[in-house]
Formats: sequence, C-alpha cells, structure tokens
Amino acid sequence: MKRILVVFLVLILVGGVVAGCSSPPLPTSTPTPTGPISEGPEVGKLAPAFELTDLDGTSVSLRSLQGKTVLLNFWATW
Repeated sequence: MKRILVVFLVLILVGGVVAGCSSPPLPTSTPTPTGPISEGPEVGKLAPAFELTDLDGTSVSLRSLQGKTVLLNFWATW
C-alpha cells in the first residue's frame, strides 16, 4: 500500500512538472499592418523617433539604427 502511494505521488509530481514546462505554440507568422504604419507602443507600429547620447558623447538616433536590433535598458541609480 505504501509503495502504491509513493508511485502515485511521483506520477503526480512528474505530471505537474511536465504540465508546468509546456508553453502555448508560437505564432508561425507575424501580423502585417494594413495601411500606413504609424508610431505608437503597439505591435506593428514604429517606435517614436528619439535621440540619445552614448557613453562616448556621440549622439545616436533611433532612425540611424533602422533595420538593426535595438535593446533599451531602463534602469535607475536610486
């Protein structure tokens, strides 16, 4: 009886781990916006144009990085 209980608990644990590790399928295609592309914080819209200064003092605009992957890291020192 004790052995059956242990096997049952192991099966429940393994099932929970497998179910917790599964994820929904990824979309096979990206949505294509219709009409003109506008700026905004939504999928399919362009990021607003802005310009920043890097650590070397060089000015970098988002427009100059068009077509490249851009990672923005927002952090604070407080």
